[in-house]
Amino acid sequence: MEVERLLDVESGRPVVRRPWMPRLAMGMATLATMAALALVLYVGAHGGLVPGNMQQLQRKWWTPWEQAADVVLGIDMGTTHSSMAVYKDQDEKVEIIENNGKPLTPSYVSFAGKDPCTGEAAKDKVMESPTQSLYNVKRLMGRDFNERAVQDMIKVVPYKIVDKSGKPVISVNDKDRTPEDVSSLLLSDMRAAAGRHLNQEVKQAVITVPGYSNDAQRRSIMAAAKSAGFTDVQLVNKGAADAVDYAFNFARGDEKLILVYDLGGGTFDATLVDWSGDGLLEVLATAGDTALGGEDFTDLTTKHLLAKFKAKHHKDMGPHSTQALRIKVADAIQALSSRHEALIQMDVDGVHFKETLTRDKFEDLNMHSFKGTLDPIKKVLKDSGRSASEVDEIVLVGSSSHIPKVKQLVKDIFHKEPKMASPTGARAKGAALVGALHRSDLLVLERMPLTVGFEDVGGTMKRLIPHNSVVPTKKAQTFKTYAPSQPTINIRVFEGERARPIDNHCLAEFDVTNIPPGPAGKQIEVDFEVDKNGILTAKAAHDAKELVVMRRGCKTRR
Repeated sequence: MEVERLLDVESGRPVVRRPWMPRLAMGMATLATMAALALVLYVGAHGGLVPGNMQQLQRKWWTPWEQAADVVLGIDMGTTHSSMAVYKDQDEKVEIIENNGKPLTPSYVSFAGKDPCTGEAAKDKVMESPTQSLYNVKRLMGRDFNERAVQDMIKVVPYKIVDKSGKPVISVNDKDRTPEDVSSLLLSDMRAAAGRHLNQEVKQAVITVPGYSNDAQRRSIMAAAKSAGFTDVQLVNKGAADAVDYAFNFARGDEKLILVYDLGGGTFDATLVDWSGDGLLEVLATAGDTALGGEDFTDLTTKHLLAKFKAKHHKDMGPHSTQALRIKVADAIQALSSRHEALIQMDVDGVHFKETLTRDKFEDLNMHSFKGTLDPIKKVLKDSGRSASEVDEIVLVGSSSHIPKVKQLVKDIFHKEPKMASPTGARAKGAALVGALHRSDLLVLERMPLTVGFEDVGGTMKRLIPHNSVVPTKKAQTFKTYAPSQPTINIRVFEGERARPIDNHCLAEFDVTNIPPGPAGKQIEVDFEVDKNGILTAKAAHDAKELVVMRRGCKTRR
């Protein structure tokens, strides 16, 4: 089904038309006429209909459609856990697909055995084989080695992360593996589990991504999914998937302005959406941090307890004991959501280590990070031109949103009680619903999280596609040659909000080649297009003749 996406000239807001609605009514009338005619012909040929014949006719009518229906797997690819779901047309419900009997799959991959393993089996190997069992790999995807998030991660994980051509790769068993390679193993096993459950091969997926993901991170996830065997992949922002699931379950028929606060294991997103109540969900603004989540709370708390151990026993914990402590800390943090203190104890090289972690101490250690989630909330309100009092619902999603102090901080902004989303798999369910769009009237409009621009001759940032633009979107820009018979124009594209390109993130370099010979000043029109997945491409032409555009990584990136 096609959807017209127009832009109102006066307001700049999207106008959505569903041209299929009148055609659908006409089509249903035609279909009813054809069905009646077929029924008359069938009656004439068989001397009437008896119940058995009616059942046979129904099977012949519906079975081929059911077999031909495409299965689109909704996947929430999380930093710590992943989940998957599928929309069932026959009963209009979304079903969580379990992996090895559990709704959540730990986002772990281990190379400790003869063959790699994923999920629970891989997580079980962390303590015995910490340098061969990988977790939090999603945080490396689409990043440069020198980025702060990568350098911070190197300090806390037991496995080896090395620099390869400016990109982080993981060295395991004397072999370098890219984050995409590792993540594809997890996605491949999830795809296989879904295929076994559904009794058919699954080739299509809608995968969640943090709303503030940049172009490189989105491309990285797409590459991992394609390597895992998915041939048709769509990305959806986590906040949008959360809102779709919430609207589907709790807000049908009600127009609402919804703020989704999504604090997971490794990322944070604040997303403001306008839900029409009858199928249109528009993302008004999104902001967040792709390197802030529950894993950071665990790391900070573990670091605090490691320091206490060293002060008390005058020695450091080894890597195996550190991993064991980290697991106990994660369990204690979860317990502190319903209790005021949790006991942590373990044996370390003949020494019994015992500490009580209080909720107050945990909050004190992580208060800076908790408050770091508030600025994105203020940003989405400002970007959308809305106030906190206008928000109808605040929906908390993600494992870390259960933390009492987090709930209180959010409540203090809006002066109303936030609501918890579905306890398990909300994002995966939302992704599955987005995957079923072509079989429903649901329409999701998403927006650009970052401004896209290019470096002009003076070295300044020329804004091309402003942040918060509705996607997909396209913008044409004219460039000129500066020398006679210049064969190539190089365009450096950046994403970010700062005035100088060097202060933003270099997205890519585009080389427009095969420019026909001629005098300086030849005008080349380049079309920049951001697709529904938030990924940028470019096409160029001169005198209606298409030119070759080569995309490559930036020579120097921040």
